[in-house]
Amino acid sequence: MKYIVSRSHIFVVVYGKYDKAEAAIGKIRDSGFDVKRLSLLGADYRRDRLVGRYRSSDGTRYWENLNSLSSGVWSQLSGVAFFHIPDMGPFLVGGPLASAIIGSLEGSNSIKGLGPIGSGLYILGIAKTYVPKYEKAVQADNYLVIVPGTDEQIANVKSVVKMTDFLEFDLHQI
Repeated sequence: MKYIVSRSHIFVVVYGKYDKAEAAIGKIRDSGFDVKRLSLLGADYRRDRLVGRYRSSDGTRYWENLNSLSSGVWSQLSGVAFFHIPDMGPFLVGGPLASAIIGSLEGSNSIKGLGPIGSGLYILGIAKTYVPKYEKAVQADNYLVIVPGTDEQIANVKSVVKMTDFLEFDLHQI
């Protein structure tokens, strides 16, 4: 089951630091792209303070003081979740990918041979062959910014991203 309709591409950008990903999302937003459509995935950069948090359509639930996740880029995404998955460690995810991962953990969207992150990425439209690459990027404390869109939208986002401090990017046709 695919959640994304009427979009032709998934653009994945890898950033080495959280602040670089956050700055890029701000620039993407400023270019006119609806950031509620994009996803952010990365290692928990607040490992020593974060216990748990999620936000769904009925409000925000969290444990501990999470002021920085209740504002800024995280508050602009269409959902935010914190997970600790064996062999992956703690990570944060926001946007449509959060819902896809939750569905995979609940068993409704689990993809044979893929873990929760891989299943979520696949549900968004990323081919199984790329999943290990992105899982390794997250395990290496990198951050993924995942942008769905049409040719024109992705061309605009790509021009913005090229002016940021990214490590690499890939374009996936869906």
